[in-house]
Amino acid sequence: MRVILLLLMLMLSPLAGAEWRQLTESDDGDVHMVSYYEPGSLIRSRKPKISIMVIFSKSVPQFSWRATKYLWEANCFSKQIRLLGSVEFTHMGRETIPPIEDPYIEWMPPDDVNGKIHVYNLLCRGS
Repeated sequence: MRVILLLLMLMLSPLAGAEWRQLTESDDGDVHMVSYYEPGSLIRSRKPKISIMVIFSKSVPQFSWRATKYLWEANCFSKQIRLLGSVEFTHMGRETIPPIEDPYIEWMPPDDVNGKIHVYNLLCRGS
């Protein structure tokens, strides 16, 4: 009985797991992409930051599962966003650090490409 009670308490604990919330979902017939944000990672400052996890799946077996965690920063005053870093996870959770593409590390407008507008709106809500 004690073991069941202990397991129940651990499962209900706020420290039991990360609190990821879905931000976007898209499917173009070949690639299915779901993005999540971690409310606990939100840093409210002059340039707010947040962690975003994007999970990709494709029909080709060698690309059946991949996830990338991004750290985005926004400048709400100038209405711009940029990528500070990313970590990619592939099969079996192996971590790789891909090179960041140059256009993403520069400040840019938060357009609809790759869901940047959703990240910007999340960071600059109420600004």
